[in-house]
Amino acid sequence: MKIAQINYICQKMAIKELKQILKQLSQDEIVVCNSSGQVLYIEDHITLANMTKEILQQMELNVDHFTTAELGLDALIKKEYDLVLLDIILPGKMDGITMIKQIRLRTDHKNLVPILAISAALNSNQRIHALKVGANDFITKPVLQAEMAVRVKNLIVANQLYQQVSLQNEKLEKLAMTDQLTG
Repeated sequence: MKIAQINYICQKMAIKELKQILKQLSQDEIVVCNSSGQVLYIEDHITLANMTKEILQQMELNVDHFTTAELGLDALIKKEYDLVLLDIILPGKMDGITMIKQIRLRTDHKNLVPILAISAALNSNQRIHALKVGANDFITKPVLQAEMAVRVKNLIVANQLYQQVSLQNEKLEKLAMTDQLTG
């Protein structure tokens, strides 16, 4: 990312050229998630957001993108998500750390949604803090396409498996507590 072309390409919003350079650097194929999923993505840098959304869409995931934590939290209230992908440094009254805390303080099942935190400007103590307040994983910018794809896939699959187990437990509890003859 220290190539002189990167700054020029980012300033010109030349996304195709930037993607080509990043693809050459990563030399990995995109990971397909093999199951549908909803991703809530909060990122204020539009160029990075567009690139990341394309990676997620190539993985056959549906992405709702917002530029502030406040808008993202409103979306989380209204809709079910399999993953929250969240920049730590955001404009507005709420940063990414505060949003993680707000999600984890919820009293419904949405407090368990996996969170993948992302940032470029954080030191190791700040990354550890993000994990301590409730992020499931952390990735630093600039993101390698293959790394993001694998981390996203792992979190979504784990979440979907957890939901299946929870549903099966509810069914088993209902069967155990209900008399078959009288209901």
